Amino acid sequence: GCVAGVMITASHNPKGDNGYKLYLGDGAQILPNQATQIEAEIARNLDVWECVDTARLGFDEVCRRDNVFTALSEPLKARYLDAIAAAFHHNPEPLNKDLPQFVYTPVHGVGSELMSRAAGRFGFRPYAPVPRQKDMDPEFSSVPFPNPEEKGVLDLAMEAADALDADRGLVIANDPDADRLAVAEKVDGKWHLFTGNELGILLAGWLWGERDQT
Repeated sequence: GCVAGVMITASHNPKGDNGYKLYLGDGAQILPNQATQIEAEIARNLDVWECVDTARLGFDEVCRRDNVFTALSEPLKARYLDAIAAAFHHNPEPLNKDLPQFVYTPVHGVGSELMSRAAGRFGFRPYAPVPRQKDMDPEFSSVPFPNPEEKGVLDLAMEAADALDADRGLVIANDPDADRLAVAEKVDGKWHLFTGNELGILLAGWLWGERDQT
């Protein structure tokens, strides 16, 4: 297995914090003491090693030459969607019958493709995108910082939902690396951004109801 991993990412922080996450062989992110040791090693190796051919540092060429990267393959994406489908025990037809079209935003990140495919897998209507936020953009040009749980970040998504239906609406959002979720619903003409605790209760209630049916 792998002894370590590096995830190059733009998360929910300001664009100046774009960088990468480090994982060790246990699959967990590094701890502060490990980060200190790694920072010390970086400081000792700021100069390019003599054995490195700087004329051949093109990313694509290094990948081909050293076979050090494996692209996220289509079969892996398909297995991921299969795993979601296997865990989703509800018949999607009655679930989405009366739901309005929802708005989804990846907030300038990577979530759009798999979100679109997952929604289609369960029979939902295609979601409505947020034009200014649907494409990847490391500058996060429409928000101060792209945490969808923070006030104001979902304003454009809510405006898009208002354009679809003035009375009701649903917004789903991820942060740029798609490991953070926010959900907002319009109730009686007013938008409510769910807290993590509220979403947890809703999900737990749904899972408990599914348990009773099986």
